[in-house]
Amino acid sequence: MSIIEDGAGTGNKMKVASNRAHVQAFSTPIFADISERNEDTYLICTNGFINITTTDTETGILYVKNTSTTKHLHIASVRACGNVKQKWKIYKNPTAGSLITASTSATITNLVFSNDNTPDMNAYLGSDGSTLTGGKIADNFINNAGHSIENYEGAVILERNDSMAITVECSAAGDICSRILAYYEEVE
Repeated sequence: MSIIEDGAGTGNKMKVASNRAHVQAFSTPIFADISERNEDTYLICTNGFINITTTDTETGILYVKNTSTTKHLHIASVRACGNVKQKWKIYKNPTAGSLITASTSATITNLVFSNDNTPDMNAYLGSDGSTLTGGKIADNFINNAGHSIENYEGAVILERNDSMAITVECSAAGDICSRILAYYEEVE
């Protein structure tokens, strides 16, 4: 067995046996780490329920576009819910439709409550009958009455001027809501 001293003059030593250091590690999820260090984590949401009466028709619900010139926007998760059966789609870089052109601001909350910085993004909220065109479908899922959380763990990345949108198609009239958890990281 060998002993490695800490080099800081505290007298602490590390035990090394079989070519392995005996260590204890603490980990923090990246979302919590970014929130604490950079205060650059956001909740983008419908801020309540949207009543959908246009059934069996795709309706634009949320749109977000990264406008930062220095940071990438990482999507941690998307939550979707409703009180009727719903089909959800997530679009990559949609180009038009009333969801985008109406420019109705979605609710954006910095998850560090004492920080009210304005993030470099456009975030729009849809309503019953909002349209969306262009782009490619990146993901889709179906919910019965209730909710689901699609966890992307930051792997979905919106670089400068990239955007995403969420649409819903309801089987009957009902109330729906959605939210996106996202964080910014500097481009290296």
